[in-house]
Amino acid sequence: MAAHDPAKFDEEEPPLDPAAERVRQKLARLLLGSLGVMLLGLIAVFAAIVYKIGGGDRAAVPQESAVLSPEQAIAGEVRLPAGAEIRHLALEGRTALLHVVEADGTAALVLLDLETGRAFGRHVIIGE
Repeated sequence: MAAHDPAKFDEEEPPLDPAAERVRQKLARLLLGSLGVMLLGLIAVFAAIVYKIGGGDRAAVPQESAVLSPEQAIAGEVRLPAGAEIRHLALEGRTALLHVVEADGTAALVLLDLETGRAFGRHVIIGE
């Protein structure tokens, strides 16, 4: 084996033949293209994380608890069975959760869509 001469590292390499130079240029373009796609993907992932952390849907729900004008208020009615009473009410956006106790003593949770006034869920509470 021949010993490596440190003086040879300072010498310039001979130029590549034209075919090898074209292959090198294609590989360099491929590398740059791949880096660009990876950076775009990384930016998309960080944007999704920031969106999820920031709670992107907060603008849709009013945050203030001020009295609404008649134009902004939602009017409607909820029909309950005779003798039923509402024990508790919880609001979240345009949805209401009612804790209802009916005349026969049956307790239920009722989910209401406040825009349409329709119940879209009813869960009976059964004690064991």
